[in-house]
Amino acid sequence: MVSLAIARMVWVIGSLWLLLGSVVIRPVVAKSAKRSRATRNQSKRETECARTECKHLHPDENDDCVNRCASITCHAEIFGSQPLEPGEIDRVRRRDFKACVLRQSQDERG
Repeated sequence: MVSLAIARMVWVIGSLWLLLGSVVIRPVVAKSAKRSRATRNQSKRETECARTECKHLHPDENDDCVNRCASITCHAEIFGSQPLEPGEIDRVRRRDFKACVLRQSQDERG
């Protein structure tokens, strides 16, 4: 009798966690898919810049050129006062640049 009550309680708690998990995860997945499309477009643009306008530079040293090619406006806003040196990695400004390009892309779509 006691083991049946415990089993029932475990089943109810498990079901509640499953229900809660599906409700919480669903909105995150939808947002991720939307962001993923914009990120893919940005990546395509950067790849195209690396293959054309910045092909004369080594891939480890072409970040500044690729950023400038991908968005002159965002490059000036984020890196204008202090451009990246060849091979330099600045994660904070890279994140800010990507956010700027995504905003710009969304503004263009209206």
